[in-house]
Amino acid sequence: MQHVILSLLLIINLSISLFASNTTKEHLVSLSPAKGADSVKSKSLVKVAFDREIIKSSVNKHTITLQPINPKGKKVSAKVTVSNGSTLVLTPNELLKEGEYRVKVNPLKLKADKDDYQLSSFMKKLLYWLCSWFYDDISECPLYKKFYNTPTYIKTKTIQYTFSVIDRPEILNIKLNTTSLELNEGDSAQLNAVATYDNNTTKDVTQEVLWNITDPSVASIDTNATLTALQEGTAQITATLENITSQTLSLSVRKVINGHTLPPMPDKTLNDSTLLGIDSNNNGVRDDVERWIYETYKDKHPIHIDIAMQAGRAYKQVLETPERAREIHETVVNAPLYCAWYYQNDADRYGDPLLVEERIDAPVKSQYFNTSNRNKVYWEYDTLLSGGSYTLPWSDEMKAFCDFNTSKYSK
Repeated sequence: MQHVILSLLLIINLSISLFASNTTKEHLVSLSPAKGADSVKSKSLVKVAFDREIIKSSVNKHTITLQPINPKGKKVSAKVTVSNGSTLVLTPNELLKEGEYRVKVNPLKLKADKDDYQLSSFMKKLLYWLCSWFYDDISECPLYKKFYNTPTYIKTKTIQYTFSVIDRPEILNIKLNTTSLELNEGDSAQLNAVATYDNNTTKDVTQEVLWNITDPSVASIDTNATLTALQEGTAQITATLENITSQTLSLSVRKVINGHTLPPMPDKTLNDSTLLGIDSNNNGVRDDVERWIYETYKDKHPIHIDIAMQAGRAYKQVLETPERAREIHETVVNAPLYCAWYYQNDADRYGDPLLVEERIDAPVKSQYFNTSNRNKVYWEYDTLLSGGSYTLPWSDEMKAFCDFNTSKYSK
């Protein structure tokens, strides 16, 4: 009879084990270095993370080992610790040499919770019924003690894997040969990138980096790292290698018309907030007007630009000192009237070509006095001219009122 009972208990034991969750699963979360990693640094640690807390008493110096297998060698001398409660850490006592290594993690104990071991309702009832045959106090039943209560730990399986150490220096930073560039359309510049590594060495990586440009319509970079300015605008340029990105290079490309580099188009609100506006190249003509002049007359004879720029410089005086209207009047009308009149109507009488095709003063004037405040100043200037008498020069004298070199326009 006792033999039958023991057999029955054994069968129940095995049956309950089948219904219980697997208490020996690894509960592995991550491996570092990863399995099969082939570019591991010589100063690396080995970390094995689980999803349950490690019972520290189950850990000793043999729990995790590291051994070179190609070339073969002795186990690596190391310290074994537990980090953050659930991560097993092996810290080598010296730098690892290049080669292939095998990690072996022997079984250890993890703290269990109710999700690690559960019985079905049927098995619970069967267990209770069986134990009641032999024990008045069910909690004294060995099967009850073993299966009904949540176990205090679970045991992991053996873990083995390999990785390779290749001691490649890591990039600390990448430095470009400049942080800002101003180029004219069509101009080129050579870019250069130098990497600094964690072993205190540097290397020219110009041909290895990936060049990034925020606006490819502004400039292009070829395989030789030659930067070519394509059209007016701004862009930011960086170089990237091994997930390390350089500092930013700020590029500004200027527009060129007839060999003249135009100033950048100013912000309209800022430009119109004062009477004089913005003259970034300090040539006496407001930037927006200068750009308009070159764009408007770029396909006409160059003298149109010279006369229009002289008019721009004259109109600036009106905005600066309108109260000096009678003193500056002659200067203000020289270019838009006398100089232009000569090359439009009288030049051929004196051996010079007729070069001006249209009136220049009115268009430039409308561009310069383009806000209510600027118009107000002009009318103040114009009013102060009332009642004065002014003498026109003879036609052969008008050429002398041009303030630019006119010899280049002689026949």
